Amino acid sequence: MRSEGGGEGHTRELDSGQLRKLWHEADHLANRFWFDLNWLATLNMIKRTGSAIGLHLLDSTLVKLRQKDDALPNELVHLIVRLRRRGKSIPVDEIVRLHNRLKKERNRLAKVVLEAMSWERLFLFETDYMQSQKLCQQMGIQVPPQSLDPSRKKFGPHVKHRRNK
Repeated sequence: MRSEGGGEGHTRELDSGQLRKLWHEADHLANRFWFDLNWLATLNMIKRTGSAIGLHLLDSTLVKLRQKDDALPNELVHLIVRLRRRGKSIPVDEIVRLHNRLKKERNRLAKVVLEAMSWERLFLFETDYMQSQKLCQQMGIQVPPQSLDPSRKKFGPHVKHRRNK
């Protein structure tokens, strides 16, 4: 092999330890890629389903569905519906209980989706400060302090619309 300077370049062969290390790094990155793709797709599906059936009029139907089949996807959809409503209150105890259950069951995908749902709520909607603090502390998540500023929220009672005159 020749280098650009016209001189002869040298190729360096990897020993088995270096090759194994590269293989493990590539394997880790590939697994991380697929995990991230899966949790983002799962979160998106739950959000879309929650948006489609998130009317207050369907609350009783969601409760009946959970009574009939309390599977994890139904639980997450019911939770996202409640988190995306504009009230300042959120079901902190229910979220933390589910988070702890998912940690215990080692369901990393669902745990990350639940954390993302919680983060989104805290970033976009004005939420009771004490509930936000309790949620972050008990789930072990951190949000930037500026996310607590009501003027930065996309949805909340503080938003006033101006009329053009």
